[in-house]
Parts: sequence; C-alpha cells; structure tokens
Amino acid sequence: MNKQIQRNNVVRLLDHTKRHNYFGNNGFNTGNTKEHEYKKLDIAWEHHLRGHSVILEAPFAENKGQADVLCLDCETCYEVANSETEESLENKKRKYPESLSIEVVRVKGTTK
Repeated sequence: MNKQIQRNNVVRLLDHTKRHNYFGNNGFNTGNTKEHEYKKLDIAWEHHLRGHSVILEAPFAENKGQADVLCLDCETCYEVANSETEESLENKKRKYPESLSIEVVRVKGTTK
C-alpha cells in the first residue's frame, strides 16, 4: 500500500474536532509528569529517525480513547505508563480501534 494512503487511513480513525492535538501542535500534556512526556518524545524521535509520521496525544473518533503516541506508518498506539495499573491499561486498550496494534511502554523505574 502507498505510504501516504496508509497514513491517511490511520488519520481517519482520529477525532477531527480535536485537530489541536496534531498537525502542528507539539502534543505535550502538562497534566503528565515530565518523565512521561520525555518518554513520548523518545518514542516519537525514534520513529522520526526511521522516516515515520507520528501524532502525540492522538484522540480517536467515537470516544475510543487517546493514544500517547500514534505511529501512522506502524499503525501502532504507544501507551506510556507511569503509575497506571495493568487493569487501567487494559481498559484503555479496549477503547482503541481494533485495526491498530498497542504497545505499553513503562517509564523507567515504574513497575505497576
């Protein structure tokens, strides 16, 4: 599949009424810890080095949650976990579109 078509298909899963979260905005959330935001940046940076497009704080349509990082090329949601329990993470994952993969990335030093 053409890379841009693939990216467009993933973007269509997002809530377009909340465009402030992507296309030009940095996507940082001051409600999170600095370590959480640094981990999001690290994930985004690694994908950027591979030529991938990412969206931070990507809100899905139909109230299907909000991914910390969404890679349009990998079709993967990255959920950065700092203090969330496994139960909380599972509840978040259930909201995400089924067509996307989900990876939980723990902030170093957290084990919940």
